[in-house]
Amino acid sequence: MSKKSSGIKRLKDLNHKKIALYDDINGIAISSMLKAHHIQFIRKPVAYKLEKLKNNEIDAMIAYGSNEPFVAQEMGMDVSIINPNDYGFERYGDILFTSTKILDTQPELVERMYRASKKGFEYAFSHIDEVVELIYTKYNTLNKSKEALYYEANTLKKLTGLGENFGVFSKEKIESIAYIYSYTELGKYDLNYLDHFIYKTKAVDIDLTQEEKKYLQENRVTYAGDPNWLPYEAFTKDGNYIGIIADHIEIIENRLNIKFDKVITENWLDTLELSKTNKVDIISGDAADAVLNQNYKPIDTYIKNPLVIVTNKDHEYILDLNQIKDKKIAFISGAGYSADIVKKYPDIKFLECETLQSGLLGVKTGKYDAFIGSLTMVEYTIVSMGIEDIKIAGQTDIVMNVTLFVDKNKPLLYSILNKVMKTISANRQHEIISKWRDSNVKKVIDYTLVWQISILFFILTLIGLFFTLLLRKNNKKLHALLNSTIEGMVISKDGICHTANQPAMDLFGYKDSDDTKQLHILDFVSEESKELLKSKIKDSTTAPYEAIMKKKDGSLFPALVKGINLGDGKTRISTIIDLTKLKQAEQQTLYLSERMELAFDGSRDGLWDWNLIENSVYFSPRWKEMLGYRDDELENSFDTWQSRVHPDDLEEALKNIESCVKDKEKVFENKHRLRHKDGHWVWIYDRGKVQRDKDGKAIRMIGTHTDLTTEINLSNELSELNKNLETRVKEQVEELDRRHIFMAQQARLASMGEMLSSIAHQWRQPLNCINSDVAVISSIMARDTIDQEMLLSQIEKIENNTQYMSDTIEDFSNFFRPDKQKTEFMLHDTVKSALELLAPRSKNIEINTVFNKDTEVLSFKEEYRQVILIILNNAIDNFESRKTQNPKIDIIIKEHDNTTYLSICDNGGGIDKDKIDRIFEPYYTTKFANEGVGLGLYMGKMLIEDSMQGKLEVKNKNDGACFEIRVPKGVENA
Repeated sequence: MSKKSSGIKRLKDLNHKKIALYDDINGIAISSMLKAHHIQFIRKPVAYKLEKLKNNEIDAMIAYGSNEPFVAQEMGMDVSIINPNDYGFERYGDILFTSTKILDTQPELVERMYRASKKGFEYAFSHIDEVVELIYTKYNTLNKSKEALYYEANTLKKLTGLGENFGVFSKEKIESIAYIYSYTELGKYDLNYLDHFIYKTKAVDIDLTQEEKKYLQENRVTYAGDPNWLPYEAFTKDGNYIGIIADHIEIIENRLNIKFDKVITENWLDTLELSKTNKVDIISGDAADAVLNQNYKPIDTYIKNPLVIVTNKDHEYILDLNQIKDKKIAFISGAGYSADIVKKYPDIKFLECETLQSGLLGVKTGKYDAFIGSLTMVEYTIVSMGIEDIKIAGQTDIVMNVTLFVDKNKPLLYSILNKVMKTISANRQHEIISKWRDSNVKKVIDYTLVWQISILFFILTLIGLFFTLLLRKNNKKLHALLNSTIEGMVISKDGICHTANQPAMDLFGYKDSDDTKQLHILDFVSEESKELLKSKIKDSTTAPYEAIMKKKDGSLFPALVKGINLGDGKTRISTIIDLTKLKQAEQQTLYLSERMELAFDGSRDGLWDWNLIENSVYFSPRWKEMLGYRDDELENSFDTWQSRVHPDDLEEALKNIESCVKDKEKVFENKHRLRHKDGHWVWIYDRGKVQRDKDGKAIRMIGTHTDLTTEINLSNELSELNKNLETRVKEQVEELDRRHIFMAQQARLASMGEMLSSIAHQWRQPLNCINSDVAVISSIMARDTIDQEMLLSQIEKIENNTQYMSDTIEDFSNFFRPDKQKTEFMLHDTVKSALELLAPRSKNIEINTVFNKDTEVLSFKEEYRQVILIILNNAIDNFESRKTQNPKIDIIIKEHDNTTYLSICDNGGGIDKDKIDRIFEPYYTTKFANEGVGLGLYMGKMLIEDSMQGKLEVKNKNDGACFEIRVPKGVENA
């Protein structure tokens, strides 16, 4: 971690810098990264606090991503992070170890320790508030803020993989650690010893509640699926349940220690019939299945399978299904994903077939030009039926999400299945799917922008057969052959690059072939694709697949990769083709497609598509929704529209259609009414365009429906309103005037009450003094000898007090006399005068003022002071009603740009959440009925916002309420 101001952004920027690092194993990932990239630096002792970095005593320091960056932010430092993970140096900490001796002699102890450790972390991450409070109050040796502790907790929770792969430690992770040590420790390590290094837990923890456990004990669970849906599931003649889903069900049964009662149906339609009456608890299927979703709820998807496009073997690769929208494209009737296909491709007229098998055979025989199905089922069926001369020629964006549906009336069972399904690891799921997918099926991809695939396979086969002979006899010819190809080729042995052809060096940015020698083939691969490459290397031959590759300068690019092992399996030829241009073209196409789709969805228009040759019509779900129908409630036919058009509008609409069909230049437009499901009429703006064949014959009309009902109704209402607008406006104005006069009277009475209350406070002290002076005068007059000097003194005191009382009345009269014109005044003087008026009420209140004496405002001074008094009086009333101990009011004046800010904050406990949004409403008061009428704050807000073009707002802050008045320093008269 470094300060942004240091200019350190990349690894190479650390050269010759002062870096605070651990000397021991804790810093090995950082040390290995620096050593591997030949970074020369000045080592400094590890810094446990950030002052050294802040004071520029060091340029960079080792840091925990869950701690120091947040602390730096609290200190006001902007920092940059260089993460070893971005450079291939992953570090794993907090690993639990045991000895083989303990494991052999006390396996139960090891298992309990493993479970206890895991549960401890799970509890901590599930009760973050509790743990943060505990650390903050008892173990906060570093004096962290609560915010820093929350940040650390949530960051660590994310890093641990809680809810996904928490507590899982794989061989790949250990290999990653060994890879780091190879840069700092001499010697070669045999990674084969790692196979038995990882402890395998004896069981899987499923955190079931007592209620869920009781449910499993007291209830039998029934299950039904598709009896003929391989490779997903099927029942054999002997009643055995097999397939991908069956393997998942078996794991679930074992982990819950129960057996499902399986209901075997004749076909999928029979299974759907069971779902309509909730005859079984669980049914497998596509998450998008509309029938199952009626009475059942899908658990989280556990198998995602893309829909692919199958064509004859000679067809070119299909980037977008719209490329072949005029062809005969089929999918299985009633498939869960069928609605998604139609919605995604509204311009394509699809055909339906009964089964997957008939769809694939239809492509082979030419009945269909293309068939859409899920990848796994297509591959399995092609191999199992031995269908030749067809291929997978493309992939759609639609994914079939295979899941389990649970009866909506059984939420406990739903929760149980979700929990146990999440315990099945991604690796185990991959093993199950791989078991049922035939590895001989090849997905043929036609990347026409970069090569003809047949040439590539020919070259690869040629090299595979003759590599050894060519290498021995004619090395020059081999290199010439390698360099003559347009794709990059890398030949490696035991994973180490032996040679690379010129296209490969150009591709990866190397000038000399010696630069590539001794590099591991994974050095050419991005971090995100390394696991994929590792798995592919194990196969002797791989079908072409996509991966993200890495150039010498670290930049990444997409590529098509294929590999083949030769001889003893240690030598491998890999071919790489840059797909950057192709991906850019795909992205642009996708962007345009998504933009059109978003624009259309955003318009909320309904779509219709009329085939004039077959007289068949498609109405989109939105089209039907406008009329109050679900998609399945209206037939897609011309009569559906015609029978619902208002009799007065039908003739004109048909004439417009006929005219548009005859006239090539005309665009169809018409406004008419359609009958809604509930009987009322919906005004529709209908637009469309005719599509013609090469001879100009109209073959198709496509258009949209826009609901104009609201607009037309509003227009009619507006016309009606205009007829008597003047009368209604006059009535409303008179009513508003009456209300304003009434409210002004109420406000004036309330203000007079406040004024009299304030005068009473001001007069109380001088009246007491006058009373005392009269008593003294009486005693003087009762004496035989009158002391003239003392008498005059007492009379003078009475005169002074009466003058003070007169001045008080004058002050309050001026205060309640509204200003007619704006004047310039100092805010602090206004605040001071308001405080003086409230001096008798506020003598036991601590009042703190912070302001700039030069803050001047052009506005209405007395109105401004009245608002201050309203707020202060309310605060004092609140102190008295709540009997607040040590009451305090803070008054702060600030200015920014051309705006002044006056905040008045108290410690009176704040305003209740359910009342704070209403305190500016007229006649709304939080006081007792005899203490106020609820107009003070309302009038204050009107004065500030209507008269002074400012803003009066309130919020609870700390232990009280805080009012803020914002007023422009100088504005035009409203």
